[in-house]
Amino acid sequence: LQRYTLQTGIRSIAVSGDGRLLLNGAPLTFRGMAIHEDSRDEGFAIDNRDRDQALLWLKEIGATVVRSHYPLHPYFQEQADRLGLMQWSEIPVYSVKTEFLAQDFVRRLAARELESNILTNGNHPSVIVWSMGNELSARPGPVQGFYIRRAANAAKRLDPTRPVGLAVAGYPDVGCQTEYEPLDVVGV
Repeated sequence: LQRYTLQTGIRSIAVSGDGRLLLNGAPLTFRGMAIHEDSRDEGFAIDNRDRDQALLWLKEIGATVVRSHYPLHPYFQEQADRLGLMQWSEIPVYSVKTEFLAQDFVRRLAARELESNILTNGNHPSVIVWSMGNELSARPGPVQGFYIRRAANAAKRLDPTRPVGLAVAGYPDVGCQTEYEPLDVVGV
Protein backbone atom coordinates (compact mmCIF):
# COMPACT_ATOMS: atom_id res chain seq x y z
CA LEU A 1 0.00 0.00 0.00
CA GLN A 2 1.03 3.54 -0.59
CA ARG A 3 0.07 6.65 1.30
CA TYR A 4 0.64 10.36 0.80
CA THR A 5 -0.31 13.03 3.31
CA LEU A 6 -0.37 16.74 2.59
CA GLN A 7 -1.37 19.66 4.72
CA THR A 8 -3.03 22.55 2.97
CA GLY A 9 -4.77 25.79 3.81
CA ILE A 10 -7.35 28.21 2.54
CA ARG A 11 -6.78 31.83 1.63
CA SER A 12 -7.97 34.35 -0.89
CA ILE A 13 -5.62 36.09 -3.31
CA ALA A 14 -7.01 38.76 -5.64
CA VAL A 15 -6.04 41.87 -7.57
CA SER A 16 -7.79 45.05 -6.43
CA GLY A 17 -9.24 47.65 -8.79
CA ASP A 18 -6.12 49.79 -8.35
CA GLY A 19 -3.80 46.89 -9.16
CA ARG A 20 -2.71 45.85 -5.64
CA LEU A 21 -2.50 42.21 -4.65
CA LEU A 22 -4.81 41.38 -1.75
CA LEU A 23 -4.33 38.48 0.64
CA ASN A 24 -7.59 37.66 2.45
CA GLY A 25 -8.79 41.14 1.46
CA ALA A 26 -5.78 43.01 2.86
CA PRO A 27 -3.17 44.73 0.62
CA LEU A 28 0.13 42.90 0.38
CA THR A 29 3.52 44.47 0.84
CA PHE A 30 6.22 42.24 -0.61
CA ARG A 31 9.73 41.72 0.62
CA GLY A 32 11.55 38.87 -0.96
CA MET A 33 14.01 37.48 -3.37
CA ALA A 34 14.56 34.99 -6.12
CA ILE A 35 16.06 31.63 -5.27
CA HIS A 36 17.71 28.76 -7.08
CA GLU A 37 17.82 25.34 -5.47
CA ASP A 38 21.55 24.89 -5.61
CA SER A 39 24.66 25.39 -3.54
CA ARG A 40 28.30 26.15 -4.10
CA ASP A 41 29.31 22.70 -2.79
CA GLU A 42 26.57 20.39 -4.12
CA GLY A 43 25.37 22.21 -7.24
CA PHE A 44 21.75 21.19 -7.85
CA ALA A 45 22.12 18.02 -5.72
CA ILE A 46 20.94 19.70 -2.53
CA ASP A 47 18.98 18.04 0.25
CA ASN A 48 16.29 19.18 2.68
CA ARG A 49 18.94 20.47 5.11
CA ASP A 50 20.06 22.90 2.39
CA ARG A 51 16.44 23.85 1.69
CA ASP A 52 15.84 24.48 5.41
CA GLN A 53 18.92 26.74 5.48
CA ALA A 54 17.63 28.74 2.51
CA LEU A 55 14.23 29.08 4.19
CA LEU A 56 15.92 30.22 7.41
CA TRP A 57 17.86 32.89 5.51
CA LEU A 58 14.66 34.05 3.82
CA LYS A 59 12.91 34.40 7.17
CA GLU A 60 15.97 36.12 8.72
CA ILE A 61 15.89 38.89 6.11
CA GLY A 62 12.16 39.34 6.63
CA ALA A 63 11.14 37.93 3.25
CA THR A 64 7.44 37.43 2.64
CA VAL A 65 7.67 36.12 -0.94
CA VAL A 66 10.07 33.98 -2.97
CA ARG A 67 10.40 33.46 -6.71
CA SER A 68 12.26 30.88 -8.74
CA HIS A 69 12.65 30.26 -12.48
CA TYR A 70 11.03 26.85 -12.00
CA PRO A 71 8.64 25.14 -9.56
CA LEU A 72 10.43 24.45 -6.30
CA HIS A 73 10.97 21.06 -4.67
CA PRO A 74 7.86 19.67 -2.89
CA TYR A 75 9.61 19.85 0.49
CA PHE A 76 10.42 23.54 -0.05
CA GLN A 77 6.82 24.24 -1.04
CA GLU A 78 5.41 22.45 1.99
CA GLN A 79 7.75 24.39 4.28
CA ALA A 80 6.77 27.66 2.57
CA ASP A 81 3.14 26.79 3.34
CA ARG A 82 4.01 26.09 6.98
CA LEU A 83 6.07 29.29 7.35
CA GLY A 84 3.61 31.57 5.56
CA LEU A 85 6.17 32.38 2.86
CA MET A 86 4.36 33.27 -0.38
CA GLN A 87 5.55 31.91 -3.74
CA TRP A 88 5.56 33.37 -7.23
CA SER A 89 5.51 29.99 -9.00
CA GLU A 90 7.16 30.16 -12.41
CA ILE A 91 7.75 27.67 -15.18
CA PRO A 92 11.14 27.35 -16.92
CA VAL A 93 10.27 29.42 -19.99
CA TYR A 94 13.26 31.69 -19.62
CA SER A 95 14.52 34.17 -22.19
CA VAL A 96 12.97 32.27 -25.11
CA LYS A 97 13.70 34.14 -28.33
CA THR A 98 10.70 35.08 -30.49
CA GLU A 99 11.86 32.85 -33.36
CA PHE A 100 11.56 29.82 -31.06
CA LEU A 101 8.37 30.97 -29.30
CA ALA A 102 6.82 31.21 -32.78
CA GLN A 103 7.15 27.43 -33.11
CA ASP A 104 3.97 25.57 -32.14
CA PHE A 105 6.06 22.78 -30.58
CA VAL A 106 7.75 25.22 -28.17
CA ARG A 107 4.44 26.78 -27.14
CA ARG A 108 2.94 23.32 -26.55
CA LEU A 109 5.88 22.40 -24.31
CA ALA A 110 5.47 25.65 -22.38
CA ALA A 111 1.72 25.03 -22.02
CA ARG A 112 2.43 21.54 -20.70
CA GLU A 113 4.87 22.97 -18.12
CA LEU A 114 2.30 25.52 -16.96
CA GLU A 115 -0.48 22.95 -16.71
CA SER A 116 1.75 20.53 -14.82
CA ASN A 117 2.80 23.24 -12.38
CA ILE A 118 -0.81 24.23 -11.64
CA LEU A 119 -2.10 20.68 -11.30
CA THR A 120 0.85 19.57 -9.18
CA ASN A 121 1.15 22.61 -6.91
CA GLY A 122 -2.37 24.02 -6.84
CA ASN A 123 -2.93 22.67 -3.33
CA HIS A 124 -0.21 24.90 -1.85
CA PRO A 125 -1.77 28.03 -0.30
CA SER A 126 1.66 29.72 -0.41
CA VAL A 127 1.48 29.91 -4.22
CA ILE A 128 0.00 33.32 -5.00
CA VAL A 129 0.90 33.77 -8.70
CA TRP A 130 1.19 31.37 -11.63
CA SER A 131 3.94 32.79 -13.84
CA MET A 132 4.18 31.70 -17.47
CA GLY A 133 7.78 32.73 -18.00
CA ASN A 134 10.63 35.11 -17.47
CA GLU A 135 12.50 37.66 -19.54
CA LEU A 136 10.85 37.20 -22.87
CA SER A 137 11.18 40.16 -25.25
CA ALA A 138 10.86 43.48 -23.39
CA ARG A 139 8.80 44.75 -26.33
CA PRO A 140 6.46 41.84 -27.07
CA GLY A 141 5.04 41.50 -30.54
CA PRO A 142 2.29 39.29 -31.98
CA VAL A 143 4.09 35.99 -31.26
CA GLN A 144 4.62 36.72 -27.58
CA GLY A 145 1.15 38.27 -27.36
CA PHE A 146 -0.34 35.04 -28.73
CA TYR A 147 1.60 32.99 -26.16
CA ILE A 148 0.56 35.28 -23.30
CA ARG A 149 -3.14 35.15 -24.25
CA ARG A 150 -3.19 31.37 -24.61
CA ALA A 151 -1.17 30.70 -21.45
CA ALA A 152 -3.16 33.18 -19.32
CA ASN A 153 -6.48 31.70 -20.48
CA ALA A 154 -5.27 28.15 -19.80
CA ALA A 155 -4.02 29.05 -16.33
CA LYS A 156 -7.27 30.82 -15.44
CA ARG A 157 -9.30 27.82 -16.65
CA LEU A 158 -7.24 25.48 -14.47
CA ASP A 159 -7.17 27.78 -11.44
CA PRO A 160 -9.45 30.82 -11.46
CA THR A 161 -8.50 31.60 -7.84
CA ARG A 162 -4.97 32.90 -8.44
CA PRO A 163 -3.50 35.72 -10.51
CA VAL A 164 -1.50 34.90 -13.64
CA GLY A 165 1.73 36.73 -14.29
CA LEU A 166 4.90 37.07 -16.27
CA ALA A 167 8.31 38.24 -15.09
CA VAL A 168 9.79 40.65 -17.60
CA ALA A 169 13.17 42.21 -18.18
CA GLY A 170 11.60 45.63 -17.92
CA TYR A 171 13.21 48.92 -18.65
CA PRO A 172 11.82 52.31 -17.56
CA ASP A 173 11.53 53.53 -21.14
CA VAL A 174 9.55 50.49 -22.36
CA GLY A 175 6.29 51.46 -20.68
CA CYS A 176 3.12 49.40 -20.50
CA GLN A 177 2.70 46.87 -23.30
CA THR A 178 -0.75 46.03 -24.70
CA GLU A 179 0.27 42.36 -25.02
CA TYR A 180 0.31 42.18 -21.19
CA GLU A 181 -3.43 42.88 -20.97
CA PRO A 182 -4.42 39.23 -20.27
CA LEU A 183 -2.07 39.19 -17.26
CA ASP A 184 -3.13 40.00 -13.72
CA VAL A 185 0.39 40.89 -12.58
CA VAL A 186 3.70 41.74 -14.21
CA GLY A 187 6.97 41.25 -12.36
CA VAL A 188 9.70 43.68 -13.34
